[in-house]
Amino acid sequence: MKVDQVFVAAFLVLLVIILIPTSAVGLPQPAPLTTTISGPLYYIFIPAGAGTNTGVNFLPASVTVAAGTAIVFVNNDTGIHDIWFETAPSGGNFPSNPSPNSNTWVGNEFNVTFTVPGTYTVGDLYHTWLYEKITVLPSFSGSITFTSPSPGAFFSGIQDYTISGQISSAPPLPDNVSIVVQPFGSSQVIDDARNVTVTASGNFSYVMVAGLGNSSWPSGPYLITVTGANHISSSTTFEYTSVCQSICISFASASATWGPSGAAEGVFVLVTNGWVQSEQLTIYATMKSGTSIYVLVGGEAIPAGQNGTVFLQDFLIAVPVGTYTVTFSAITIANQAASAPTTPVTLTT
Repeated sequence: MKVDQVFVAAFLVLLVIILIPTSAVGLPQPAPLTTTISGPLYYIFIPAGAGTNTGVNFLPASVTVAAGTAIVFVNNDTGIHDIWFETAPSGGNFPSNPSPNSNTWVGNEFNVTFTVPGTYTVGDLYHTWLYEKITVLPSFSGSITFTSPSPGAFFSGIQDYTISGQISSAPPLPDNVSIVVQPFGSSQVIDDARNVTVTASGNFSYVMVAGLGNSSWPSGPYLITVTGANHISSSTTFEYTSVCQSICISFASASATWGPSGAAEGVFVLVTNGWVQSEQLTIYATMKSGTSIYVLVGGEAIPAGQNGTVFLQDFLIAVPVGTYTVTFSAITIANQAASAPTTPVTLTT
């Protein structure tokens, strides 16, 4: 439908306003994970309710790590807590009472790195039922470092997650590692991969495929723990949101083509739905040649995380033969903005 210049200007302004991405508004933002540690680390949590429920203990209540591993204590409770080292091996290193000793220590982190092997026991002077046992093995047990994800990385509900890293260990290297993914501070296990192969150079990689129930995960921080032989272990974190983080609809613009569909002619374009639910989409192709502008429209229902080829046409007038620059955009059937205009591509009708 060919339109005059005044109407075109007004239409484009309206279209840009409509298609400004709004999916990021109100999204849960990454929680501040205050500890930055380059080497292997292991998280121990004070769960919510630990200050009043005598049946709640440190999570986990017993760990075994290699010397050089940083133990990170995280307080998820609202009561007053401290970390009090009660016993340690001869020469064991720790401050006398290192943790924040106040009820403001909520969601914050305290860490200590053990270099001396042996058994350490930890309590809480305010809540005597809290008890932790930490066994530290000699440093020759090795360590694990992550190459992916980086700490605090952000993922959405339709992405695959690559978990990879390298093991530094005295020979022989372990044949495999186990990888556990769980909400930060929770005993719930989201994914538990056993026997992930370790290469001769100590590398491992595991892809947690989108669709393994992750669309129902609560948004927030998650913890990845990798464990190998001799209790070599390390952890990292990532942030997850159950909806797409920014632009939820994407186009394979460069592969768009002009051609017939039955008696009509128009544009074919591959569209990906980045939402965690199926969406009925209205797709627009704005074609411009000189002062002439044509707007083609198409619709398609695309499942969550899937893509589909959509045919777009001008229902009122045939687009004249010529060369056009084309941009694509989309909204959901409820007129919720789903994409931003794309980089222009060139098509010849």
